[in-house]
Amino acid sequence: MSQWLEPARAGIVTGSGVFLLLLPVIVVVQRRSFGRIHLTRMLLIAALCIYASALLAYTVVPSPDMAELCRTRIGGKLRLRPLHSITEIIVQHEGMSTWRALVSWGAWQLAMNVALFIPFGVFARGLFGRGVLGTTLLGMLISLLFEATQYTGFWGLYSCGIRVADIDDVLSNTLGTLIGALLGPLLLGDWLPRAHDLKQRMRANIGLDRPGGRG
Repeated sequence: MSQWLEPARAGIVTGSGVFLLLLPVIVVVQRRSFGRIHLTRMLLIAALCIYASALLAYTVVPSPDMAELCRTRIGGKLRLRPLHSITEIIVQHEGMSTWRALVSWGAWQLAMNVALFIPFGVFARGLFGRGVLGTTLLGMLISLLFEATQYTGFWGLYSCGIRVADIDDVLSNTLGTLIGALLGPLLLGDWLPRAHDLKQRMRANIGLDRPGGRG
């Protein structure tokens, strides 16, 4: 259980610290962009900082026992056969109930890889106004970057791969991003105005969109 809880704790602490460091900049940007501080967007940015820190902790930050592991092997481990995770789950649980397969460690790990990137899709759509396709492609590229970081041992910092670089991780992360991108407007649309709409309101309030207004 600690292997799941520790990265979450690290994400909360680190992400909160990052948000506090960025807070003055965020306040200035919001006041210039929207004419005021938008509390909902502020809270969402705080959540994004915590999420991003936790995501890094779960995916690319080396575990404490990496130095010991790198004494036993050199180089990274790479799995390039698409959907091998599903095949392995089916083979390992052949003859067992469907429920047994669905609650197995392999299925749980696959589901977690999807779930980890759902918030990314929600943030990219709701906070930054990206489209579904652009958000999904960006999620895929970030996942590829994470897997490359794992395979190269944090780009040469370690003599072995810090985790197994797996094409199925990229596919499941991309699926999670797509799900988040589709859910984003549904989850945030009613209480998070788009940045474009907030800017339009500010322009209207200061008379830039009225006949004879400045600009």
